[in-house]
Amino acid sequence: NPVRLFKKNLRENVQLKKASGLTFLGVGVLETRKRFDLLLKSFSIIANPNDILLIAGTGSQKQMLENLAKNLGVESQVRFLGYVKDINSLMKNADILVLTSNSEAFGMVLVEGLAAGLHVVSTNCFSGPSEVLGNGRYGFLAEVDNVDSIVSSIRDAIEYPKSQETIYEGASRFSVDSTVNKYLEFIATVTEDEGNLYKPIKKLNSVLIRKKILINISVITQIYRGMSVFTKQIIKELIKNDNYEYIFVSGNDLDQEIFEIILNSKYTYKQINAPLPIFDQIIIPYLIKKYKPDFCWFPANTFPLIMNKRSKYIITIHDLIFLMNEFKIPTIYQKIAK
Repeated sequence: NPVRLFKKNLRENVQLKKASGLTFLGVGVLETRKRFDLLLKSFSIIANPNDILLIAGTGSQKQMLENLAKNLGVESQVRFLGYVKDINSLMKNADILVLTSNSEAFGMVLVEGLAAGLHVVSTNCFSGPSEVLGNGRYGFLAEVDNVDSIVSSIRDAIEYPKSQETIYEGASRFSVDSTVNKYLEFIATVTEDEGNLYKPIKKLNSVLIRKKILINISVITQIYRGMSVFTKQIIKELIKNDNYEYIFVSGNDLDQEIFEIILNSKYTYKQINAPLPIFDQIIIPYLIKKYKPDFCWFPANTFPLIMNKRSKYIITIHDLIFLMNEFKIPTIYQKIAK
C-alpha cells in the first residue's frame, strides 16, 4: 500500500521536546483487536505531565476506554477525537505513533506514520508491522499483549530516536510511484498467462485474445487515504493500455476526477450503491457472472466469498491472511494464503 512522502529534516528531535511535552498518537477503530487499552496503560506509565495522547477513531469500546483513562489518572491528558478525515494533518502535529494491535491486515497507519516523519512504535503482531518497520530498522517493535514491552519500546523511541533519514528510507519503500509500478508489472504478468507463470497466453488464429479485467474501484473515495491515491493512479495507467477490456464497478460514489475519467473512456462502468457486505457478497458475484472476466482485482480488505471458477482473482496476501485468521474463511483461501 502506498503513501505520499514527507520532506526530510522538518521535525524537531523528540529528545528536545521532552520538557515541553510530547504528543503521542493512536489511530484505528475502537474495537477489541486494536487493544487501545494497552495503549492507555502504557501511556499512563511513561507519560510526563505535559505529554498528551490523541486517539483518532470510533467504535464500540469508546466508553470503556474513556472510563479506563479516568481510572488510570490520565483523563486530562487523553483526547478522544472520534473520526478524523484528515489524518495527515493530525500526524504533522504528533511526535510518536503507537499501534498496540493483536492483529493487522497490513498496518497502513504505520506506513502513513513513517511517511509523515513520525517515530513509530508497534506490537509485532501478525501480520504487517515487522515488514513495514523493517524488523525494527525504521521503528520500534514490542511484544503483543505486553504492556512492559510496549513501554520499553516507547522509551527507546524517546531516548534513541531513529534519524529522519532512516524514517524517510523506510517510508520511501511505499511511495505511490514505486507501488504503482510494482502492481502494474504484477498485473501485466498475471494477465499474460492462464494463472500459471509458465503457461503462455492462448491465441485465436494467431491473434492474442483480449483479456477482460473486472476491478472493484469502490475504494477511490475522498475518505480513503493511501489505497484511494494508489488505486486511482493505477486506474489512470491501466486505461492508457489498450490490450485489455476493463469493467470498472463500484458500490458507492467515486472521487470526481476518476469518475469523469472513466465515464469519458470506452470501458464499462457499473455503479450500484449498496451496503458493503451486500455489494461485495451479492452484487460483485452477480457482475462477475454477467461479464465473465478473465481476471478480477479487489484493492481493499474485502472480496467475494462466492467465486467464479472461470475467473482468476488478484488478492493481496495480507488480505487473505487477515481473513483466514479473523473470520475462519474457507479452506481454499487457506491454501492460497499458504
